[in-house]
Amino acid sequence: MTGGLRYTDEQKSLENTGGVYRLGTAILEIPTSFYDYADIAAYQAWTPKGSIQLQVSRDTFVYASATRGFKSGGFNQFNPTAPESERAFNPEFAWSFEGGMKHTMAGGRVRVNTAVFSNDYRDLQVQSFLRLAVIDVSNAGTATIRGIEVEAAAAAGRGVQLAGHFSWLDATYDRYLFRGPDSATFDAAGNRLNNAPEWSGGGSAVYEFTIGGAGMASVRGDVSRQSRVFFTPVNDAIETQRVYGLLHLRAGFEPRNRRWEVAVYVRNLGNQEYITGTANVPLTAITGRPGEPRHWGTQLTIRP
Repeated sequence: MTGGLRYTDEQKSLENTGGVYRLGTAILEIPTSFYDYADIAAYQAWTPKGSIQLQVSRDTFVYASATRGFKSGGFNQFNPTAPESERAFNPEFAWSFEGGMKHTMAGGRVRVNTAVFSNDYRDLQVQSFLRLAVIDVSNAGTATIRGIEVEAAAAAGRGVQLAGHFSWLDATYDRYLFRGPDSATFDAAGNRLNNAPEWSGGGSAVYEFTIGGAGMASVRGDVSRQSRVFFTPVNDAIETQRVYGLLHLRAGFEPRNRRWEVAVYVRNLGNQEYITGTANVPLTAITGRPGEPRHWGTQLTIRP
């Protein structure tokens, strides 16, 4: 059994100033007084944790834990026009509960880990774009993430290693009045959290073999796939990424002394196009941050 308690006491202050000049001149379009403001905030938090682990048998281990987390608050210094009461955002708190089992079989050649968890958030910090170059962080009332994770690994014999993982997430805002571009508000209760796929998973296969007395060669393949994600609490059909999968390949060689390794690789073999985030600013201009395209390369690793 393990237990602990932490107390956090934070104080933050902000002094902000700035101005907007006409391009190529010393003429102020927006005076510095428009951006001048100062603020101070203090945060306190008690964050306990507790866990219990039990070795049921030589091959089976079970555990359960409960932890309260704390993420510091801050200031919206990029939004000087916000009311004074909205320039600071509150800390984020979360109770995290997890239980699981780790089990080995087939003489230790197969390993399976299973975990179920629940995260209950209060004042979840959510970032949004209000307009060009103005980012706002606000607090969702409450949000809940529940899920299951399963991962397995097996030594299949003759130098073959297999691994896979799968997760399912139920991640929704319970209470949140979202403020988006031009400060328009939207009731996001019941919508999915940003960038939280309902399911995701992947697998890998590695084949290792000797090359005479020279050393060891390996070939590896990795595949991953995830369901649709949304990048804003609105959960609209534009700022979203549909289901996609990726395939990566790698081949390497290392000598018997394992002092170095040379490898070739290709990532995103199918050249899958996908985005990892968006920004929405008036006049309804939406941008997407592209994911890693197909590329290949060589890699040299030297071990001391």
